[in-house]
Amino acid sequence: MTPRSVRVWKDLHKWTSLACTLFLFILCLTGLPLIFHEEIDRALGATAAPDHVAADAPMISLDRVIEIGHAQRPNEAITFAVPDDDDPVWFLFFASAINSPKINAVMTIDGRTGNVLRVGDSARSPVIKFITDLHTDLLLDEKGMLFLGVIGLCFVIAMISGVVVYGPFMRRLDFGTVRPHSRRLYWLDLHNLAGMALAAWLLAVGVTGTINTLAQQIARHCSGRNWWR
Repeated sequence: MTPRSVRVWKDLHKWTSLACTLFLFILCLTGLPLIFHEEIDRALGATAAPDHVAADAPMISLDRVIEIGHAQRPNEAITFAVPDDDDPVWFLFFASAINSPKINAVMTIDGRTGNVLRVGDSARSPVIKFITDLHTDLLLDEKGMLFLGVIGLCFVIAMISGVVVYGPFMRRLDFGTVRPHSRRLYWLDLHNLAGMALAAWLLAVGVTGTINTLAQQIARHCSGRNWWR
């Protein structure tokens, strides 16, 4: 690489990193408690336990679950029907229209008895709902999601440019070298080592996170085929 191309890649790495640093910090802080969202919801009493029936009781059909939901809220559209990963329950998401991004209510239905267990503004507790909204759209709905998509793209560019400039800057040193005799070099070497060691994982997080910011547009595009009216 020529000195000029190295400077271009270095500047690209620096400015894209600075553009996304604050927002990545927010995403990290909000993402940590979301790892334990089920435990937090359970502790705050925001989950609904399924009915006590025989373990081998058969599940009712999804069509029957949809009928129960429509009977409870006939003037709203069911945009999603999601099974719980652990308990035999369904979550039905209601909105004013089939392609509306705003969810009016979430209904929890027992998948074996058909009883409505809970109806709330969200399937989560208010605390987790706030953290989730802050994590996914900065409390700005669709505009916030698209903005985070731009931030995610900056992060991906920062990672790629960082990998590109790593070679010219570290060509005289062994991989993993950390020079302790200078504070500036010490933190620079730690930064380079962490970035290269985690590059594949960070790129996967950045690319998939950027794609997830388009979830509402993708959902609206698929609404005519996979959602129930």
